[in-house]
Amino acid sequence: MTIERPQRRPQPDDENYFISMTDMMVGMVFLFIITLMFFALKFNDVSVQETQVLNTLLDANSTRAALLQRLKVVMLDKGFVVELDQDNGILHLPENIMFDKGGYYLNTQGRKAVVILGKALADLLPCFARLENRARPEHCPASPHKVEAVFVEGHTDSDGEDGANWDLSIRRSLNTYQFMAESQPELARLLNHDGQPFFSVSGYGKQRPIRPNDSDDNKRKNRRVDIRLVMVAPKAGDVEVLR
Repeated sequence: MTIERPQRRPQPDDENYFISMTDMMVGMVFLFIITLMFFALKFNDVSVQETQVLNTLLDANSTRAALLQRLKVVMLDKGFVVELDQDNGILHLPENIMFDKGGYYLNTQGRKAVVILGKALADLLPCFARLENRARPEHCPASPHKVEAVFVEGHTDSDGEDGANWDLSIRRSLNTYQFMAESQPELARLLNHDGQPFFSVSGYGKQRPIRPNDSDDNKRKNRRVDIRLVMVAPKAGDVEVLR
């Protein structure tokens, strides 16, 4: 004879236990979803900031390109043919409109060219820099970009001794800046966003040719004075965003 054991009926405490476990699992899943949403929004926020910083950098290069193009137009209107290197933010002033070959004093035509360039810089740069004891001009366009510095750089071809080329390139850049500052004194009072002097002078001899020194025409193009515009770099916080 088989003896049947009575089955144990669920007790109220058992039901409460299962209900509590279910509630806890639902709560954990809810917290997990909330956490995922938080990180998704955070990642999206960083991506937006990265895009904004990249766009700012690209816009700064566009602003610099526009400034250089304006300088070129001004020079061409006065009969001086100059070249631009938009990628590096440089205006090339060739030797033939500035100096006699081998000389470092500005000739008559060179002085005229530098006066015209200085006037154009004096009109444009106060919109993108600080000027001591003077408010930002009212005609300036609305722009978040600033110019960090302007470099006046002298260059030679490969002919001659290195020492003589170094000396020639430095003297040419220095004479160019000094005459420019004499014709437009406010250029010497320009400051960058950190309150530091705006202009810098240097000479590179034959070290930075823009053409191979393998022909008379290329050597002529390498003998030049460059005006290089450097835009303000992104802030440390912006760099961290990019990283």
